[in-house]
Amino acid sequence: MSAYIVNPEHLGILGAYAALHRVVISQWSHDQSVKAAQQVAIGLARENIRSVTTRYPDDPDGLRPGPGLKDAEIQEAAAIYAGYFFTHPPHIKPIQILRLIECLDYQSCETDDWPQTLAFRQLGWIRGAAIRSLPGYDQADWEFSQPIPEIEALYVGGAA
Repeated sequence: MSAYIVNPEHLGILGAYAALHRVVISQWSHDQSVKAAQQVAIGLARENIRSVTTRYPDDPDGLRPGPGLKDAEIQEAAAIYAGYFFTHPPHIKPIQILRLIECLDYQSCETDDWPQTLAFRQLGWIRGAAIRSLPGYDQADWEFSQPIPEIEALYVGGAA
């Protein structure tokens, strides 16, 4: 099985994370609230469902690989979980969010236009927030500089 619909809590925690970290794309919400978290979760669910439907076009609603719920039930449950996790944020490490993103990205990539979707963009924004939350991120150098004299000599006086 190369694609499946992730469970609603997976979608809900990503929606809540996006809203709590203020990285909800504007096409889904203009505020950072329970509603924003729910809109993200529903948007991610729709793309995941669309991907699995593309991969398994003959599988009927409710019988596609995944939680065994109908499409509307998955979206509704994802929104409920997003609202719950927004108001009761669990302690979840950024590295776990990154793994959840990688899973959902993999399960949602069966459509030709996946990289152009709002869900793909939203996952990128959540990914960036999770990376910036990693321990030590704020203390890491912004740029790298370690000149090597032999290489630098090639560029002194326009020699290159």
